[in-house]
Amino acid sequence: MQKDVVEFTLKCFCFKYLYYNIYVLLFTLFQYQSAPMALPLVLTILYEIVMLLKYTEGKIQKKFDHLFHILLQIYVITIYYLGLNYYIFCNTFLILSFIVNIGCNKNSEDQYEHSTIIRLTIIFYRFCLIISVLCITLKLNAYVNWTWAQTFWWYWMFLSGLVGTTITILLILISKIFSIYNRSEILNYKSEIKTLIWTLYISILSSLIAGIWIINTLNILEVDLNLKFGDCIMYILISFNVLMFSAISKYLFNDIVEFVLSLNQLESRDSSPNTPNQDQKIKKEPTKTQIFLQKFSSAYFKQIKDPEIVILKCTNQNEIDTERNTNNKIIQKSQDPQQQQDYKCIICCENPPNAVLMNCGHGGICYQCAIQMAKKNKECFLCRQNIKEIYEIAEKDVSILKRVISKTRISG
Repeated sequence: MQKDVVEFTLKCFCFKYLYYNIYVLLFTLFQYQSAPMALPLVLTILYEIVMLLKYTEGKIQKKFDHLFHILLQIYVITIYYLGLNYYIFCNTFLILSFIVNIGCNKNSEDQYEHSTIIRLTIIFYRFCLIISVLCITLKLNAYVNWTWAQTFWWYWMFLSGLVGTTITILLILISKIFSIYNRSEILNYKSEIKTLIWTLYISILSSLIAGIWIINTLNILEVDLNLKFGDCIMYILISFNVLMFSAISKYLFNDIVEFVLSLNQLESRDSSPNTPNQDQKIKKEPTKTQIFLQKFSSAYFKQIKDPEIVILKCTNQNEIDTERNTNNKIIQKSQDPQQQQDYKCIICCENPPNAVLMNCGHGGICYQCAIQMAKKNKECFLCRQNIKEIYEIAEKDVSILKRVISKTRISG
């Protein structure tokens, strides 16, 4: 999994979490008759439109998923203000969305273990959402003779799971702190500890908000409860959570991304012993046409596609080098051996860096280390992109233009 994908997913999660907090805030205002019913539903429509335009990644199934949710909100607003008691048909939109979501997750190319767990959790959440809405709509349409406390049985299960998750994360965090106490390698666990603290904060605040909301809701529905909180505590708690979550997420963003990438790397290493020799082909072949790479830094190269520009730049560079050689011949002889010693492979620190990983363009390593990397992890050591080809560049090229002398295809 690439770094930009992890960052995109984390930003999407933060956006969703903030949306849910604001939605609960607006719905609480509606419950206490301080805002119209349409306000939280319009917020959901705007949220789904943003998700439809920005976070679908061009996938048709995801677009239909968000479209069904938009139609659901429009349907609820319509029947509410028209005074129609047809809430039972809300489940149709949720079922269609659930089917589309399963198809989208089934076609996902990300096969990491923790990613699979997240996808299954989302599917389970969608299924529970259908059950919960079905129970509420059956009660609203008087198809069942339940009390409101019985109608929200699913919510009690959700709240219990949320509290259980909070306790589990707390125990994991305490265990992790004790296991690394007085160890010199504590810095290796820095991103993991920060990620656990971030997750624990989300679980604690979500449990508090969910618990207070259900108590307030049952009190509004005239269920006899001895415990009462009121709406003010909800406004204060949600506002505090929105501000704190935004600040903490921004501060710990890079650490969370680093921790997720480390998990991906561990899974790749665990699976690599079984995969290098299976269906993997490494074929080295000379380049049939001239290929040039432009050097931007010691570890990044970019292929130049226009051959005329390459020839022009090479011609100009040769002319400049000729003039320099005639005027600074003695200096050039003394500097070249020193330059050859300074530039070494950043992995083995022995061979000259004569390999570039494609298609990402990262280099700074020797050809032997590049081949070993392709056999073991199949991923670039910097950006984690899959290695498709390895370009071997001429070691004697001292300009920013590097000539490719051979390329090795990685398949399987």
